[in-house]
Amino acid sequence: MRKKLRTWAIVLIAGATAIGLSLFGAQSLLSWALEREARLIGMDWAHHIERQLANLTEITHRDDPSNPNSVPDISLLYSLIDDVFEIGHMYQFDYINVNCHCHISLNTVPPTDAAADPHAGHNHGNGDNPATTSSFERDTANGQVRGTTTTQMWRHVFTNTAQHPPPPMEEADPYQYPVNRATVTRIITEQSHGIILRQNVSTFLPSTFAEVYHPVFDGAELTYMMRILVNLENQALFYRQFFWIAIALSLLTLAAAIGYPTHRYVVAARHKQTADKRVEYLANYDILTGVHNRNSFQDTIPDLLHHCKENNHSALLIALDLNGFKGINDYHGHPVGDQVLRQFAHFLKQNVPTDSYIARLGGDEFVVVVSDIPKADFNYQDYFQLAPSLSVNIHEGNQRLKLGISGGIVRFPQDAETAKELLQLADLALYAAKSTPSGELREFSPDMKADFFHRLKTREEFREALNQSQIEPYYQPIVNMHSGTVEGVEALARWNHPEKGLLTPFSFLEALQDSDLSAKLGQVMFEKIVTDMAEWQRLGIPFRHVGINITDGDLKQSTFAASIVDGLESHGLKPSNLTIEVTENCLFGPEKHKFIDHLECLRNAGCAIALDDFGTGFSSITQLKELPVTSIKIDKSFVDDVIKNQDDRSIISAMLALGNSMDFNLVMEGVETQQQLDLLKQMGAELVQGYYYSRPVSASEIAEFISHQNQHSLPGTNTLRAI
Repeated sequence: MRKKLRTWAIVLIAGATAIGLSLFGAQSLLSWALEREARLIGMDWAHHIERQLANLTEITHRDDPSNPNSVPDISLLYSLIDDVFEIGHMYQFDYINVNCHCHISLNTVPPTDAAADPHAGHNHGNGDNPATTSSFERDTANGQVRGTTTTQMWRHVFTNTAQHPPPPMEEADPYQYPVNRATVTRIITEQSHGIILRQNVSTFLPSTFAEVYHPVFDGAELTYMMRILVNLENQALFYRQFFWIAIALSLLTLAAAIGYPTHRYVVAARHKQTADKRVEYLANYDILTGVHNRNSFQDTIPDLLHHCKENNHSALLIALDLNGFKGINDYHGHPVGDQVLRQFAHFLKQNVPTDSYIARLGGDEFVVVVSDIPKADFNYQDYFQLAPSLSVNIHEGNQRLKLGISGGIVRFPQDAETAKELLQLADLALYAAKSTPSGELREFSPDMKADFFHRLKTREEFREALNQSQIEPYYQPIVNMHSGTVEGVEALARWNHPEKGLLTPFSFLEALQDSDLSAKLGQVMFEKIVTDMAEWQRLGIPFRHVGINITDGDLKQSTFAASIVDGLESHGLKPSNLTIEVTENCLFGPEKHKFIDHLECLRNAGCAIALDDFGTGFSSITQLKELPVTSIKIDKSFVDDVIKNQDDRSIISAMLALGNSMDFNLVMEGVETQQQLDLLKQMGAELVQGYYYSRPVSASEIAEFISHQNQHSLPGTNTLRAI
């Protein structure tokens, strides 16, 4: 604000200074121009009169200078000046005697009827006094010029001496400008020309005129001084108009010079203010949802917590996210995901306490802070309650989605005292809440921190296990329930832990969230699987084909398909010996088309493609048509309750009909009992996989199982479609 005021003050001072300089310059130019006009007019007439005076000897030379009564005959002078008055701008002429400072004054009168000489017949002296008589006679002689002519001149002669002072103003000619003796003396002393500009307020004199002094020499002797009063009213009016126009143009130019940059400055300032507000908004608010962002959270929450601490208050920090949001983004696309986030933010604004602080930290992770809770020991539900799920309407296909809400709750200052620590602990509680399928709100407890460090340790140990070849493939058979023949096997990863023994993927599932570790696991498993396949082929084991599970970490590798084909070829295997098993969620992510390109390349090479865990993700019949799938594996969750649950039976029946109509091989996963097997066989299923036949076993054990199972199978009952 001070900077703006300082800028405006400088602009105003500069403008005022420029205007003042313009006025001062205009006045100076006006004076110079009028002086120039006076010089041109006055001096020209002075030189003209001087040249004519050379022929007027009666004026320039007295017959008897010692005789005070000897005065020149000025009739010729009057005639000369009368002609000048008729032609020029001169309105008064004074002929000053430098010896006695007497002068003859001739001037034009105002065009009024009061032009008669107020001094006509005036008696200036007493005849008994010679000196006075002499002065009186001189005045009388000079008075011979009085009269009326066509130019209507006032003619008044008086002496400017101590004995004969000039008449008082009421007796003086109203149109006569009196001679200034000091000026005359100075000019006589300097023997030079003089021009003096005058301004007058009298109604009888011109408002602007000039005194022009010009010396008259008799040989080398200065005898007379001419004073000419020049009327400059017209010139002054012209120059004033000219200079006012010039000033107006200057001011307009100045206004433009100052106004345009000022306008640009104001516009730029407004734009900057708008931009600053926009930058501030973007720096502190999430542009998608309108709530605070991570930057605002990091700046605001420490101050908020400090305020609570000063007032001995408590606070709640709740970390929230949506269950299955990644799948929505992958399946419906980011525009729908953005729509869901906006509705979730609106949902939070409507359902959390009024003064709560809401921020989106990234993705679908939101944080709510409820502050200034006056109690140290309290039930969080008294201050924060939230519905366990969110129903979202999406414009695409007029669909309605229901998403679970998971949240981790942490208390200030009981659990932690800094925003960073509170957020870390809330994330731990959120992770624990997300472990349940439907999601829930979980309060932080110390054992969650222990679980966190355990997961970190597991991840590092799993990384080391990959390097130490502790990961081995175990195989579970896929059996034709009608013939009993093994139609293939699925390779499943097992961790041969040196201390904990054989671990299933559930033990290291957290480590597989790291895409690099997931891709590394895929490479290790593939190398060991093709090695086992080559050995079975050498031993003549009819394994037919082996299914290998791949993840999005595998599909993200640009050389994935080529490396699979090259690996099979290097071990003397055919692509038809390998089935690529991929989950639905993996195929409907943001890199869907890239992943499908890999699968199509493998399918064209001869590999089978199986869609694993079908029914638990986002597949639709339309999308199944786009995939290069040869078989579908029905998820175990549908088989578990098939005996008791009619809905599961209906779903399986529909899937079997779908597989037959689209020419897919269908595999029922998770078959564990004879009842399940009999019911599925009755419903028309052919291929099953599960503990009923065998748990996952090592490479040597699966070879024995295949040999034994096939020996006891019914011949000629193979119904597996050719790949």
